[in-house]
Amino acid sequence: MLRKLLRLVLLLVVLLIVAAAALWVYIDHVAAKVLTDGIEYAGDAPCTVGAVDVSLAAGSVDVRDLTVGNPSGYGPGEMLTVGRAALEIEVATLWNGPVHVRRLEVTAPVVRIVAKDGRSNLAAFLETVRAKTGVEDGPETRLRVHRVVIDGARVQVGSGLTGRGLIATDLERFELTDLHGPDGRGITTGELAASILVECGWRGAAGARIELDSILPAELTGGMQVVSGPLGVVLKGAGDLITSPWRALLGAGSRPASRPAPPE
Repeated sequence: MLRKLLRLVLLLVVLLIVAAAALWVYIDHVAAKVLTDGIEYAGDAPCTVGAVDVSLAAGSVDVRDLTVGNPSGYGPGEMLTVGRAALEIEVATLWNGPVHVRRLEVTAPVVRIVAKDGRSNLAAFLETVRAKTGVEDGPETRLRVHRVVIDGARVQVGSGLTGRGLIATDLERFELTDLHGPDGRGITTGELAASILVECGWRGAAGARIELDSILPAELTGGMQVVSGPLGVVLKGAGDLITSPWRALLGAGSRPASRPAPPE
């Protein structure tokens, strides 16, 4: 009897070792799939990543060469490219979501905004994300992001929106804080990408001196009650005040990120 019990214990130990080894080998692949599948599902746009390196010991995730293509109908171009994104995570939350991301630093993102039939690719992406927010059969992995740092961003606004040719604007370093979703249940990778795109789009519009409605139309950004505190913030662009549903959707913190003054 004792011999059988020892064999059972030994078998369990071996299975645990095999499971741990499999997790160690495949965790980078799993993380890459979670990232790309979440963005593709939320925004109905192709997404690829060059490499994802996960270090459970250090509590870090390193993402290289992330690309989000244009939504359907806007050509084969790239809407968002990110050279590198570095995440500091709380490892214990990986198995008890939402996953807490203490810090996300996005380096050298490029947002390319183009128009078709009077509508931008950015607006099409955000419309799809908004429609799929809260859908139960979507990707289950959710994040609570405490701090996002965007450094070295560039926004390119196409001639179809500016009327003056392609305009590229280099953005100063800026931050977003406490993206946690309704009731603190977390946000998907697609919603995280949307929040970054919205902020860059607003700043790109200011730099290109065009109306914000050309990039983010009123049906996406307006029509919501203006709220203060942790549920919303008012954006000001090109002389117009609008309410951003993304602040309410993502549950942004009560202290809004600093913004450059819109052009006069």
